[in-house]
Parts: sequence; structure tokens; C-alpha cells
Amino acid sequence: MKLLAIAPYEGLRQLFLRVAEEEGLSIKAEVGNLDEGVRLAKKAADESFDVIISRGGTATLIQQHLSIPVVEIEISGYDLLKNLLFLKEYPDKKAIVGFPQITNGVQLINELLDVSFSTVTIHSEGEAIHALKELKAQGFESVLGDVITVNEAERLGMNGFLLSSGEESVRKAFNQAKRVVKALGRDRLNYELPLSYLHEQERGLVLLDQNNDVCFVNEFAKKFQLMEFINDHSFMRQLRTPRETGAFSWSDGHSVWYIRYKAIGNQGLAIEFAQLNERVLNDHPKPIIIGSDDPIIKQQMKKYLSSTSAAIQHTLKAAEAFSAYEEPIWIDGKPGTGAEALAYHITFQLYPSVEHMVIIECSRMNERPYQEGVQELLSFFGAEQLAVLVKGLSGVTDEALKACSSLFQQVREGQPVLLLGKRKHRVAKQLGLKQLGGELQMPALQERVDDIDLLSRLALHEMNMHYGKQIVGFREAALHALRNHHWTEHIDELWQVIQDAVKTADSSYIDETLLAPFLHSKEPIAPFHLTGTMKEIEEKIIYHVWLEEGKKHSKTAERLGMNRTTLWRKLKNAQEGATD
Repeated sequence: MKLLAIAPYEGLRQLFLRVAEEEGLSIKAEVGNLDEGVRLAKKAADESFDVIISRGGTATLIQQHLSIPVVEIEISGYDLLKNLLFLKEYPDKKAIVGFPQITNGVQLINELLDVSFSTVTIHSEGEAIHALKELKAQGFESVLGDVITVNEAERLGMNGFLLSSGEESVRKAFNQAKRVVKALGRDRLNYELPLSYLHEQERGLVLLDQNNDVCFVNEFAKKFQLMEFINDHSFMRQLRTPRETGAFSWSDGHSVWYIRYKAIGNQGLAIEFAQLNERVLNDHPKPIIIGSDDPIIKQQMKKYLSSTSAAIQHTLKAAEAFSAYEEPIWIDGKPGTGAEALAYHITFQLYPSVEHMVIIECSRMNERPYQEGVQELLSFFGAEQLAVLVKGLSGVTDEALKACSSLFQQVREGQPVLLLGKRKHRVAKQLGLKQLGGELQMPALQERVDDIDLLSRLALHEMNMHYGKQIVGFREAALHALRNHHWTEHIDELWQVIQDAVKTADSSYIDETLLAPFLHSKEPIAPFHLTGTMKEIEEKIIYHVWLEEGKKHSKTAERLGMNRTTLWRKLKNAQEGATD
């Protein structure tokens, strides 16, 4: 039996793989949600899967688009209870929004445990949107529900928590899949012959449906990963012509390909690839472009900007005020505080008409291939529709700054330009910035102690989803330890501590004892004073860097630009001096 499992979150995918290995099942597990889940199912349709396993609305959509049998994972009563216990620990006003099979179970648990979770029963996606808007108006801040509910809740600025499935539900779905395969059997004789012919061709063949989703890839195309071209905007632009047929050459950086394409009625497009000759090109980094609907945007803003503290609220208000002006905004913040997430917030929350942001490493703008990549992005998306985020402003050459300056001239007046890093007069002058819309400083975590409970619970939820755990919450002593820890790497460090704790947890709550080893390994490094002889000052610096790098000799040597033998000798003297 060959299974395809499509999970709405990474933790469930990992659970699929573990249980399948224990039961000796052949399985391919992917992460996909609703339309993305359907796309993955279509992409894998030619791989002869017997059954597809998925959950909720994704399972329903796949059933509508494919003829392969679909088994839906149920959310058991035990799963529901664990999710409700997790939500109970959350401090905000909260509710459960879902279809009858969910809310009926919640009502039963309410009666059995004598608790009161607010529930809203829905029967369609449209009802979910309406219900969430009403809940937000009533002051509810957190919602537990399925994928549709969570996505809409987060779009409205609420905290959305996805109902997770446990091991028992996965095993039950696998058993049902076995019964389906046994009952249906297989008879693929009618289409195995033509498929074999297409797979044996010495040319690549990729078929797209009317939505430009890949629905067939032959073996040659798989071998050279030609379906990846479909994800390349420049490649797809070549296909966007009114003609029904066409041809062009294309390079993937290693080989030159000859492409022929032909429309299949109104149903899709057939693309044929023939390899002409090979040539090696330099591997240059490329500028990054992200869209307003990119999941990373919501993830980063949720991770770094979720807050009730005065420090963050002040920063967000200042950002809103600065966005009213047309000059660039300079953002500074220590690593791990979320300065880049603040740039996302400014761009996509305060400039609704902006759909894409190009992220540029200023230090690479003196490299011709990198400049050409930037120009290509501006040409394709239209500079007047783009926001620009410039990073890597430390130690840049005048040539790179000049290239960045000319780039700014192409961005339409009023489109956001953001600069990330410490402001320096020379840099600002070379970029031609006579005036700024404002300067923002992202607060350190020590200035956001009031947010630590909230940020910790958000991190716990993400780790539960990622690792397939169902940890309900933190003991009060654990939260107290988190609040009083000296965070040197800010929110990134907080998430790392919670990630380590979740990995090792074997109970439903994280307590202080579980956290202790991860917190103690990150004790604050005492400051040092530049007093004494030059030799003594050098030894103090080496010792301080060694502590910052977690007492790792290789990283310390690399950072200081010396070999490990020299480091060891100097560090030995420094350590002796530190204990005197």
C-alpha cells in the first residue's frame, strides 16, 4: 500500500512519518493547506498512490479534485480535550469556532468538566468570517479552530490556534486506509501503457492545468527537476503570451534548454524540454522578493510584534506616524529583537496598496549579476508597485551605496523604502538621503518583560505544531524563571529555550526544572573594562568573545581571525587572569 499524507502543519507531518515507520507503511508526507494541499495532491497524482490521507477542509477539497480515495483524519475526544486544556492556560478572552463535529464535542466536555468555553458553530467558510468579526467586536482575542478559522482570525489581528491531531487519530486513519485499499483493489491497465510511453521519452514533459498547477511530470523532467522552472517568474513570463504555441531557449545556470509549449484546448498547457548543451555559470546570490501573502510575513510579525507592552505600542505608533511621510524610514535593533518584522509591518500593514517587497543586500550591489537580478525584479513586478528593504549597510563600499542610491530613484514617490541597521552619516549621505521619514529603535526583550508570558505561549504553540506535541502550558514557576532571565539574544533566544524544552518534555506542562539547564547555559556575560596594559586588554577581549561564542574555540578563532593554536595560548593566559 502506497500512501500520500497531506498535513496542515509540520508537526502532524512528522507524526505521520513516525507512525508509518512503526507500522511498516510506505508513505510520502507533505505539508499543505486547502488549495496548497490540492496542488500537492495533483502534483503527486501520477505517482500511483493508493490513498490520500488529509484533514478537515483540505481532505474535502482533494476529494472534489482527484479520483484517488481520500481518508479524513478525525479529531478525537482526547485530541479535543488536550487542545482545550492548552487554550485554558491562555490569559486572553477566548472562543472555539468550528463545524458541528467540533463544537458538539466542546459542549460535551463543558458539561463533563463543569467548565465554560465559548463556542460558535459554523457550517461554511463565510460563516466563519462573520463569526470571527463578531467575536473580535466582543473583545475576544484568541480563537481555537480549523485552518480556515485560524487564517481568518490572524488576518483580523486575533491569535489563532490550530486544533492538533494526536497519535491515536493518525493510527485510526491508517487502519481505515488499509481497509479502503483492500476493498477497492486496483486496475490501472487502461492508463499504465500511455503513462509508461510518456515516462520513457528522452525529453522532459510537464503538463499544467488551467491554473498553472503541475498535474504531470515525466521521469526525464523529474531527473533534471524541470518542474522547478514553473516556480521561476521569468520562465513563466515566457509562457504568458496570447499564442497557443511557442518556443524559446532557457538557462538554469548549468544547462541550456530548448522549450516548446502548446495549449491543450482550454484545459492547460504542455511544455516540452530538450537539453541542448551544458555550460557552467557562476553561482551568484540573488535578491529576495516576498509578497504580502507570504506566510513568513505573518509568522515573523506574530513572533516578534505580539505585545501588550508600552515599549512595542510606542514603536508601532511611531511607525504609523512616520509612514505618513514619503521619506525613507531607518530601523535599528539588536539581533533577535525583530527589526525586520517591524519593516514587514510598516510595509504591508501601513501601505495597503503595496503587494511586494524586494529585500536587497546593499553590500552586494557592486556585483553586476546581483544588480541585474534587482533590475529584473523591478522590471517584472514594476518598481512603482514595490517596497524596498535595504540590509547589509555595515562596511559597504561607496560603489555599492551609489548603486543603491540609483535604485531608489526608480521607486515611485510614496512607495516605502526602509533601511535596516545602525544609521551612519556617511551611508546616509552616499545614499542621497537628505531627509528621513523617521528613525525607529526595536525594543530589546528586557524592555518587554510584560510580553514574556504571551511570547512564551505563542512559541509553545508553534513548537507543538512543529514537533507534533500537545504540551498544555507552563507552570507558574517556569514563567517566573522566564520573566527574570537576562536575555542577551532577545526573542530568538527565548524561542530557542522553549524549543529545547519542548523537544525534551515528556509531560503536559513545562516546569522550572525542565527549563533550568537551558536557561543556565545562557547566563549573562559580565561586562569588562578596558584597563591595564595592551596585553591585558587583548586578553580580556579574547576571553569575552570566547564567552559570547558559548566557549567554542572554533567559532571564537574564526570571529577573531586567528588560528586555534594562537587562540588557545592567549585564552589560557586570559583565563588565568580572569581567576586572579
